[in-house]
Amino acid sequence: MAINIDKALMVVDDKIANKKTIDSIPFKQLVGLKFLKADDEKALKYGNAAKNGVVLIQTNKPFLDFLKKNKSLLFVLDGRPVSSQVIANIHPSKIKSVDILKEKASTAIYGSRGANGAVLITLKKTKKN
Repeated sequence: MAINIDKALMVVDDKIANKKTIDSIPFKQLVGLKFLKADDEKALKYGNAAKNGVVLIQTNKPFLDFLKKNKSLLFVLDGRPVSSQVIANIHPSKIKSVDILKEKASTAIYGSRGANGAVLITLKKTKKN
């Protein structure tokens, strides 16, 4: 059974969404798109609303919301402390890994700057021609 995109249930960041919400998402915020057939195990949780399939849309909004709520965290990008604004402008596809340091470990490495914890982000290396 194919998915009829016009009748499929749209879900953005785990919340059922309408067309207006979908249309308002800036392209640069899109991180992932997944199509589920109605009989897919992951679609079953949406019940009858998923009878025409489900389109799962993932944005970087949850991450941006996290940054806004956690301004007191220390953000470290490739070994250098940076502002949350710098982190907010990184496209998720460029990130190799994210590690979280709790307060004690962060303070041991970064001193008082790391008193509230640290988020360590490593970017993927770009290939040079």
